[in-house]
Amino acid sequence: MESINWPLSDYGRYKGVNEDWCGKACLGDSFCAVAIFGDGQCWKKKFPFSNGTKDANNYASKVLSKIRRDNSTFNPSSIDFNSTFNHSSADLKKKKHSTVRLFVSVLLSNSMFLNLLFLLATFLLVFCFKYWKSKALKTNPFMAGMNLRSYTYEELTKATNGFREELGRGAFAKVYKGVLENEDRKLVAVKRMNDLVKEGDMEFKVEMSAIGSTNHRNFVQLLGYCNEGKHRLLVYEFMTNGSLASFLFGGSRPYWYQRI
Repeated sequence: MESINWPLSDYGRYKGVNEDWCGKACLGDSFCAVAIFGDGQCWKKKFPFSNGTKDANNYASKVLSKIRRDNSTFNPSSIDFNSTFNHSSADLKKKKHSTVRLFVSVLLSNSMFLNLLFLLATFLLVFCFKYWKSKALKTNPFMAGMNLRSYTYEELTKATNGFREELGRGAFAKVYKGVLENEDRKLVAVKRMNDLVKEGDMEFKVEMSAIGSTNHRNFVQLLGYCNEGKHRLLVYEFMTNGSLASFLFGGSRPYWYQRI
């Protein structure tokens, strides 16, 4: 589709890329539903879409929509509508009545067995649901409604090469540089909270709830987390050009008009 955009649904913007790169970047991102490409720029969009517009005079853009590769689950072209709707009403009624009679006869002849089976299945379903819910709340009581990826401690250890390259540190955490091999070697900053520190665990929860629900182009994006045993880690996008503080308070401080 051309000259269509959803201006309030993008969460990633890339410059100096081509259409092929834009499409592959969206395919490799589980959050990306469509990508908008135009004028050497690529915008990733995620649900929900809002304020959709079409303006051919604005700029030449193209919508790259992600679709299912294997459509074997439902293939509309495989349906023969003629054969489907040419059944007579008498045949349909006959099949319906025969099915109902068969079901009733089996139910009456095995009512005791079916009742016991039904009660057992209900008990198992309720038990499994409560167990799953309690486990989910125990491991992540503050993750409801957040669109973040869960990483294992082993994955992040491998990504940071054993937490070797330190980028910075704070009162309750250290930040390390990492590379996600399974995500096109994406550079990330992994913030590792100090183990078994109450204040560090509290800071971990605060950052998850605050930064995890914030999406702004001038704010560092939280990509995922690790909440495994005593390990608490946060995975951020890597600031290739450095932080704002490094420009304002670094060796070559900018003039006032540059800051503005």
